[in-house]
Formats: sequence, structure tokens, C-alpha cells
Amino acid sequence: MTRGLRRLRELGFRPAGILDIGAHDGAFAREARQVFPEAPILMLEALAEKEAVLEGVARALGNASYRIVLLGEEDAEGDRELVARDESATVESAVQTR
Repeated sequence: MTRGLRRLRELGFRPAGILDIGAHDGAFAREARQVFPEAPILMLEALAEKEAVLEGVARALGNASYRIVLLGEEDAEGDRELVARDESATVESAVQTR
């Protein structure tokens, strides 16, 4: 994975931010930080038991945060949008698709 990220950087790619969807233990976020040290990182994970791990990763990386969320295509009323289980306005508004 790091090799692919390094190649993107060599080609001039400079992300404004990085989403690690399904962050689990933050492995991708850690690799991305090595290659793109200036980019803010948001880690999204559905498993609440990973919160302590991701909190530590976010603290260690700096300029990184995490949310324990469950994303899906529809909310309870059937509207097409990605819905955050923790009702985080930041996550929900950033990924709304309608």
C-alpha cells in the first residue's frame, strides 16, 4: 500500500484530506501519514470496540481524528444518503449524496 501512495505523491498528488473508511486499527492512516504528512486524516470505523485503539492512533499521528460510525445508503425513512450512527454532523454532512 505504501508503494502505491508514494507513487501518487511522485505524480504530484497532494490530498486536501484523507478518509480511512473501515479504519479498524488505523494501519492505512499510519501509512498515509508517512507519505502525506501535511494532510488531515479522518478514520471511520463501525466497531465501537476499536475506539480506544483509534483514539491512540489519532493522538500519535497528529492532525487526525476518528469517528465510530455505521455508514449506509439509506436512513430510516429511505432517503438516499450516508448516515452516521453517532449522528455526527461533520460526517453526515460531508458524505450526503442527495
